[in-house]
Amino acid sequence: MEGLAPSGPLVSVCIPAYKAERYIAATIESVLAQTTDDWELVVVDDASPDATFAIAARYASDGRVVVTRNAANLGPVGNWNHVVARARGRFVKLLCSDDLLHPTCLAHQAAALAAHPTAGMVAARRDVIDGDGRVVIAGRGLAGLLGLVPGRDALARMVSIGTTPFGEPSIVLFRAEALRQAGPFRDDYATLADVDRYAEVLRHWDCVALDETVGAFRMSAGSWSDRSHRAQGRNLRRLLDDLAADPELPLTRADLWRGRLWSYVRAPARGVAFRAAGWRARRR
Repeated sequence: MEGLAPSGPLVSVCIPAYKAERYIAATIESVLAQTTDDWELVVVDDASPDATFAIAARYASDGRVVVTRNAANLGPVGNWNHVVARARGRFVKLLCSDDLLHPTCLAHQAAALAAHPTAGMVAARRDVIDGDGRVVIAGRGLAGLLGLVPGRDALARMVSIGTTPFGEPSIVLFRAEALRQAGPFRDDYATLADVDRYAEVLRHWDCVALDETVGAFRMSAGSWSDRSHRAQGRNLRRLLDDLAADPELPLTRADLWRGRLWSYVRAPARGVAFRAAGWRARRR
C-alpha cells in the first residue's frame, strides 16, 4: 500500500470493478453528487468482459476521476489492493461497484475522523437496497455502538454478536495511515477480506460509530456478496476464534460462544435474502 499518503485530496474513493456494467454509472454518480468537492475517485476495472470500463471511462473528463483497466484479472482481493494503492487522500473509502453513497457521506465521515485523531475508521448505518434501488431494510448497522469507541471494545462487540457491526467497506471510511499500518487486504478469510482489515485497524486505533445513514448496500443476485454468502459463516467463525485468542480483547467465553451461535443464524439468513432478491428480479 505504498501509494497511501497524507498529501493530495481529503478523501480517496476507490472503486474496484468487475462485470459492473449495470450499476457502475449510478455508483460513480453518487460520488459526483457529494456535498464536498475535496475528493478523488479512482476506478480500476479488473479486465471485465462487458462494458464496465467503457461506461466508467465516460466520467474521466472530470479531473478528479481516474479510470484504468487491468491487463489481466486480479480477482476481488487483488483488485481491492491495486485500486487502494493508487489512493492519495488523507482518508480512503473502498466503494463497491454496485453500492451508493448518500450526498453527505464523505463530508460527514471525513469530519468525524478529523475530529477524532485516535480513530482509524468511521462506520455508519446504511440502507439495504435491491437490484432496482428499492430500500429493503433502512438504517441497518452499528449494533448499538455510538460515538468514539475504543478499538478493542468495538472488536469485542463484533465477536459477541457474530457479525460485523461496521457494515460493508462502502460504508466505512479509513484513515489512510491506519489502513497503511494494517497492511494489504488478505485472502486469509476469503469472503471477509474487509472485516479482517477492520479487525487489524481496530487493534491499534479507535472507531467512530456515526449514527447516520450514509449510503446503500445493494443486495443484487449474482454479485460477489451473493456468491460468497455460503462460505461467510464458516470464515467468520474462524475469524472470531482468532480474535478471541487475543488476551487483550475484553471478551468472555460466553461472548465467543454467543457470537459463534449467532453466526450460524446470520449467514444462512443472508443467503435467503439474496435468493429472495434474485427471485423478485426474475419476476419483474
